Amino acid sequence: MKFSDRYRPHLPNRSMAVVAWLVWIAGLAVSTTNSGQAAITDQQHAKATELAQRVLAASKLYADGSFAKSAEQVTSVQQELIELLKSSDAELQRQVKPTYQRLVRAHHLLELEGAELEPLPSWKELTASGNRVPDMMPNAAKGTEVSFTQDIAPWLINSCGNCHIDKRSGEFSMASFE
Repeated sequence: MKFSDRYRPHLPNRSMAVVAWLVWIAGLAVSTTNSGQAAITDQQHAKATELAQRVLAASKLYADGSFAKSAEQVTSVQQELIELLKSSDAELQRQVKPTYQRLVRAHHLLELEGAELEPLPSWKELTASGNRVPDMMPNAAKGTEVSFTQDIAPWLINSCGNCHIDKRSGEFSMASFE
């Protein structure tokens, strides 16, 4: 008896091929749906970096005593930050949070100097799931999400159902997919 025969599952070769093929298809579906979930686009990254630099520029204006220009800068950064966080994911939120914290400090200091600014929403309000546009796969073409129950299972039933549902051949039944 060979070593490979001893530890091989006791399924016929054809059944092993079908099981391996199904596992490969399921892995492909999972990798396709998870590939873009935590990715920040280059535009989002550039915008986050630009906002951080603009908050630093506003702090320099504040230190120089030009509070009106600093308030204008803070107001524009605040509006753009709110807009950026509407469609953000967790990775972008982690990148933007230090900028938000600097913006909060600048906001408070400018209010102490008498500047009238729009109220700054709290971090929880900005990052609440209701504010975000759901985007499961930002890098994929719209409408190309793969669903196992709607896309893969019907295809498997049509392709493999004659043998593995009706006949139950190869000790492998797909009757539960119906």
